[in-house]
Amino acid sequence: ADWFRAGSAPAITSDHLYLTSRAMTSTAKATQQSTTLSYKLGGMNTPPQDTVEGLVFLTSPADVTLTSGGTSSTFSLKAGISAVNIPLRTGSVSASLSRASANLLSLTAPRTVTSAPATYDFQYFAVGQ
Repeated sequence: ADWFRAGSAPAITSDHLYLTSRAMTSTAKATQQSTTLSYKLGGMNTPPQDTVEGLVFLTSPADVTLTSGGTSSTFSLKAGISAVNIPLRTGSVSASLSRASANLLSLTAPRTVTSAPATYDFQYFAVGQ
C-alpha cells in the first residue's frame, strides 16, 4: 500500500530471501495413481516449469546460491529486488545468501523433489526469511 500511496518503492531496510519449488518434476510418474493429473487449471495450456526460484530483497550487493538435487548456481546481485532461477532436479532444494564470505540466510525447501511421487501434486511450496 505504501508504494501505491507514495508513488515510489519503499526502501529495503533488511535482507530477505524467498525460495519456491515443487515436490515433483513435470514429467514425474505417480506410483499410486493410475490417472494422470492435469495441470491445466483455469483453462491454462502451459505446463508447469521445472524451475526453482529465489526472490531476493537486498540492502546492498550480495551473493545468492540456489541448489537443486546437488547442483548449485551462485548469482552476484545488486541491492534491490531480484529473481533468480535454476532447473528443478530430484533431491533437496536450498538457498543461501552471503555477503563478504559471511552466510546471512539459509533456507531449505519443505519437500524433497522426486520423479516418482505416490500421487500427483503440481503445487509450489515456498519458504522465506
